[in-house]
Parts: sequence; C-alpha cells; structure tokens
Amino acid sequence: MIPSKSFFFSRVLFAGGVGILVIAGGIFWKGGISIPSFPLLFSSGDVIMITEDGFTPQTLQVKKGTYVRFVNKTDEWHWPASDIHPTHTLYSEFDPKQTIGPGEEWGFIFEKVGEWGMHDHLMPYVTGEIIVVEP
Repeated sequence: MIPSKSFFFSRVLFAGGVGILVIAGGIFWKGGISIPSFPLLFSSGDVIMITEDGFTPQTLQVKKGTYVRFVNKTDEWHWPASDIHPTHTLYSEFDPKQTIGPGEEWGFIFEKVGEWGMHDHLMPYVTGEIIVVEP
C-alpha cells in the first residue's frame, strides 16, 4: 500500500518542526549562545581570544547587555567560566557547561553589572576578568 499525500506531508512537517527545535536548542543553551549554528547572527560585539598565552585581552570592560564571544585559537580544548573554580558560582550563568574545541567559539550576553573573575575550567591557572558597567 502506498501512503497518502497527507501522510507524507504530515511527516515532512513533523520532521521540519524537530529540525527547528534542534536548531533553536543549539542557539540558546544554558545562558550562552552557540555561534557555529548561525555565525552571522551575532557578528558584532566584543571578542576574547583563547590563545596559548591565555585570554586576550585578559581584562575586558563592557556595558551591561553586551555580547562577548570566546574564540578558541588553540589546538587544545578550553572551557571559559565564571570564578570560583570548580563551581563557577560567582556568575553561574556565565558557563557553557561544556568544552570549546579548537577553532570553535561560544558567546555570552553579560546582564549583571560587576567585576567577574573568570578562568579556564580545564586549566584553572588561566584567568581573566570581565567588568560589566551600566550603559
């Protein structure tokens, strides 16, 4: 028996809906935003490079609501997150909760005013600070 056109159409719509959910889940996840899904969506903002020498710049001042990209320029895996290591409790939303591979990036919108110490969860001696001020 050959399935009807309506059967086929309902499966295509369902599959398309799942695809949208997966994409949306990849964009907004645990307070962060995954850039690889849509690199042009958040092309502006401040950038912190993760290099062999650590975070560059090591200290960054931004206005509240600023999107900051963390770009891994090394051949190693990294995990930028809020202090205090290993719990990341100073600004718990500032934590991708996963590693960032070589050549990958992760972004975060800083919504809390303050001075936020950060570190690489995998290499806690790599540290930095993001200072968030009122606009």
